Amino acid sequence: MDPTSISNKRALALDDDDDAGKPSKQPKRVEKAAEPDAFYLDNLSTDPKNDDTRLAEPADTFYGNVFANLECAEYWEATNEMTQDNRDLACHQAAKSGILRIVQWACEKNPGFQDEITCQYAAGNGHLKVLQWLHDNNFPLEAATRNSAAENDQLEVLKWLDEIGCQPDEKTSSVAVACGSLEVVKWLHATQRPLEEDLYITAVEHGQFEVLQFLCEKEFPWDENICSIAAMNGDIHILKWAHKKGCPWDENTCWKAAFSGQLDTLKYAHKNGCPWNEETCTMAAKHGHLDLLTWARENGCPWDEEVFYEAARKGHLDVLNYAHDNGCPPNEDTCLAAALVGQWETLQWAHEHGFAWDAEVCAGVALAGNLDILMYARDNGCPWDEKTCASAAMGDHLHVLKWARENGCPWDERTYAHAKSMKHSEVLAWAVANGCPQDAVAE
Repeated sequence: MDPTSISNKRALALDDDDDAGKPSKQPKRVEKAAEPDAFYLDNLSTDPKNDDTRLAEPADTFYGNVFANLECAEYWEATNEMTQDNRDLACHQAAKSGILRIVQWACEKNPGFQDEITCQYAAGNGHLKVLQWLHDNNFPLEAATRNSAAENDQLEVLKWLDEIGCQPDEKTSSVAVACGSLEVVKWLHATQRPLEEDLYITAVEHGQFEVLQFLCEKEFPWDENICSIAAMNGDIHILKWAHKKGCPWDENTCWKAAFSGQLDTLKYAHKNGCPWNEETCTMAAKHGHLDLLTWARENGCPWDEEVFYEAARKGHLDVLNYAHDNGCPPNEDTCLAAALVGQWETLQWAHEHGFAWDAEVCAGVALAGNLDILMYARDNGCPWDEKTCASAAMGDHLHVLKWARENGCPWDERTYAHAKSMKHSEVLAWAVANGCPQDAVAE
């Protein structure tokens, strides 16, 4: 750690939410081709990228209708500049439509074109004959095509890919579980294909209850992560089911429910004997869930000084007031936490409520470049020292450094050293021109 770094080990931890991973996004399924629509078939010259007050359909719906009929596709070709992008688009949308004659037409209009996205559209929409034709015409069939079939529960397509050597791997199982492709999951298991570890976790992260039940029937191993992820996602039905099935849980279940503000989930877990600790209140405070924090405290959940630190860092004044009024242990870094992230009102609140501040606060503010907050702190008696200038130099905040020096802040060789090592040329030039000490700095 740099010698001018804030002494508190957390002072430079400006990242939010490093304490818990957010639920993964569910993989996007390949969009199914739309059914032909008479309005679109009569208005094919409309550019779907332009705003059209007559309709509010997305562009893919437009193309889905165009490429559901060969005459429509030919008309679209005749009324649009056939750039390479448009020729590629024609192949993709034709594969999505699943009409082999249109796929063949699109590929004839795009000689030499062979990409995997075309295969993905065919596979994901279950168009096996189209996919077979693409394969016969040297379109590549790779992992993404296989996974497109898996995530859309296209089992027959997946079986055919397996027969021609595009075999499923562990990623296939993960994709199928995440997207709830139960028939694919069953087939992978029945045929003893490689399965990714922690499929239970994947199923819970994406709320795939039927898949989760199947994995349980097949006695896949599970652990406390199942309950904690369900709690964080607010999937109380999964949490109840897992608990009744004997899935273990621990303190993580409660604090992850608090992390995402899942009060009903927390109530269920606590009522049914799930342990909790101070982290539950800390997470509620950090994310501003005052109702959850209040309920937890009223029901005996412990807390500690981290409540003040995290609430100050995120600017939750209502949480700070509640903690202060209800006897939460004070945190000596509350002012620093507010100062580092520019929470001016929070810093003012903390100072007015008797929380201590010291030179570390000014150094932290200087590092973040918050001159207004530095001025407020100094106007209200917050001390500073050489680290304020050094921190301003480290953060490349020349305006802060100038103001600090103009107002009597001391400096030492560390200001020069940081400006030089960080290659902050303007700060370095100004510091040298204004007599910054540098004799003790090793060249």
